[in-house]
Amino acid sequence: MPDALQTAPPTPQPLPEIQTFPDTPARDRLTAVAIKAFKALCTQWHPTGAESAALLGVSESTWDRIKRKPAAQTLRRTNSPESPPSPASTRA
Repeated sequence: MPDALQTAPPTPQPLPEIQTFPDTPARDRLTAVAIKAFKALCTQWHPTGAESAALLGVSESTWDRIKRKPAAQTLRRTNSPESPPSPASTRA
């Protein structure tokens, strides 16, 4: 008699699609909220400036600017051909 507690292994579920917000209006609308949430996480986790910058995909100097004036920054995808260069990459 088969054991009633035996079950088939779970069927793997597909991962949800990662939201990247490639369009500028969505990035502009959500950046301030995202930065506020990220800064709140940083106050709890205490990452270094380099770690924080790496998590956001920006340079340390850009992270420092974002911390000072979050409303003046928009996070940009730097690995996309349609994305403009980040503020850090436009300095001479």
